[in-house]
Amino acid sequence: MDSKWHEFDQKPGACLRWEKVKGGFSSARWTFELRAADQQEIASVRGWPYVGPMTACTGGKTFTWNRTGNDRPARPAPPVIADLVKGWGQDPRKIRELIDDTGTPILYVSGESFNGQAGIRIAFPDRRWLRFLIRGTGCQDALMTAIDQAGNKAARFRVTRVTRLNQLLAGAEIAVHPDRTLTDELALAIAISPASIHHFFLKPGGGG
Repeated sequence: MDSKWHEFDQKPGACLRWEKVKGGFSSARWTFELRAADQQEIASVRGWPYVGPMTACTGGKTFTWNRTGNDRPARPAPPVIADLVKGWGQDPRKIRELIDDTGTPILYVSGESFNGQAGIRIAFPDRRWLRFLIRGTGCQDALMTAIDQAGNKAARFRVTRVTRLNQLLAGAEIAVHPDRTLTDELALAIAISPASIHHFFLKPGGGG
């Protein structure tokens, strides 16, 4: 196992835990919580991020998935976000946005992670963005690092628990860089991003 996996706890910064707390036959019933070291809930996610319906909560507010472009409900992504996504070689018609109850986006998700390719990116309305680098032999020993638009590390993720049946992520530890303030938007980005680790290790034909 990678020595950096064992060194994870020695890194500075706020330490968070991400855990699956509710399950069910449908992914729409799954609930994940992001908690501080003192177990205080920071954010929660219901549903499996990037796939199907999903809601997320933080700071007393609820956010839901909305798809831009040709998907329903259809509306074009803002030009500044569409241009970013085009620059990454991704399709701006497939951007997913996380919106509040007034319809205002707090973040945008583009790309996908699959078959060893980490393509997920999260962009914010002011053009800041994060990409996610993943390493490991599988979900059970995976490490993921969130890198911002300037190339600086924002957070590191270590998987701590997976389900036996399908290697679905069920727990992770997150070390937030000490220079980062845990805003609502960053908390939501952290809460939805572990799902990309599972997708990263999926193979064509459904194998993990």
